[in-house]
Parts: sequence; structure tokens; C-alpha cells
Amino acid sequence: MGKKTLEVLNDKLFAQLDRLEAVDLKDSDALVAEINRTQATVNISRMVVDNAALILRAHMAKENAFGTNYEMPEILQIESSDKKE
Repeated sequence: MGKKTLEVLNDKLFAQLDRLEAVDLKDSDALVAEINRTQATVNISRMVVDNAALILRAHMAKENAFGTNYEMPEILQIESSDKKE
């Protein structure tokens, strides 16, 4: 499995759009299946984007309100920029 990034997600969304556009409109079963696949892709993508937005807001809050010494909750998996791995 490759790295999961917002850029990869964007590519996958456009690939799904291409698949949806390529469906034969006369084949109702294939059309329904592709619409369902598209809806599932959209739902998952929304969650990924919402999560990325939350992480971005957490980083901004950390830097703007608390400085670099504040520890964010572990669930957000954000480390201070001054921490060493």
C-alpha cells in the first residue's frame, strides 16, 4: 500500500469520476453499481478531508495559542516541532 496523502485522494476522486463518466447509461445494473461506488468514495473522502482539516486546526491552535511547548492530545498524533524522534 502506498502513502496516503490528500494529493493521492484527489487523484482517486478524479479516477472515480472518470469511471462514472465511462459507464454505459443503458446498462442500469452497472450504472447503479458505479453510483453506489462513487457515493461510498465520496463519503470516505469527506471523512479524510474533515480529519485533515481538524489536524490543521489543531496545529494552528497549538502554534498560535499555546506556543511550541504545548502537548496536543495523543489522539491527534501531533508532535511538537522541537521533539526529537
